Amino acid sequence: MFTKIAKLDPTVAARLVRAFDTAIPQVQQQVDTGEGVFAADPGTVLAWLHEALASEYLAWMTYYTFGGTIRGLFKGPVSDMFFEHADEEAGHAEQLLLWISVLSRNPVQQPPIPMPPTLLSVADMLRTLVQQEQTAISTYRRGLELAGTKEGFRQMVETLLEAEQEHSNDLISLVDNLGAPT
Repeated sequence: MFTKIAKLDPTVAARLVRAFDTAIPQVQQQVDTGEGVFAADPGTVLAWLHEALASEYLAWMTYYTFGGTIRGLFKGPVSDMFFEHADEEAGHAEQLLLWISVLSRNPVQQPPIPMPPTLLSVADMLRTLVQQEQTAISTYRRGLELAGTKEGFRQMVETLLEAEQEHSNDLISLVDNLGAPT
C-alpha cells in the first residue's frame, strides 16, 4: 500500500507492480467490450476518476498524518483506526489509478499528493475526516450516475461508496463514543 511504500522491500514493491500490470488487461477487456460499462462518455468518466483520485489521496494523507500525530489517551485505538483507514484509502486510489490508466491509454503518473490540514485537537481531526468522507460519498454517488449497467466499473464504484460510508460511520461512532463535538 502507499502508506508503507517507503518501508517496502524491493520484492514486495515488485509484486505490487506485477499485480497492477496483470489487472490492466482485465479492465481493458471490460472497456473494450463496449456498451454498458459507462453511462457517460469516457472523457467525462476520466475527469470524474481524477476528481475521485484526488479525494482519495487527500483522505489517505489526512488519515496517515493524523494517525501519526495523535497523542495521549487516543494514541492507541484511534491512531490504529486512522492507519487502517489510510491503508484502505490507498487501496481505493490504486483501483482508480487502474481505471485511469486504461481510459487514458497511458501509464498514469502519480499526481502530487496534497498535504492534509494541520490540526491540534482530536475534535478538529474528526471534524475534518467526517467532512472528507462525506465529500467522498458524494463523489461516489456521482460516479454511480456515470457507471453503466455492466459489472466492473459499477461494482468498483459501489464497493468504494460502501467503504466510504463505513469510514464515515466509524468516525461518527467515534465522535459519539468520545463525546467530541463536530
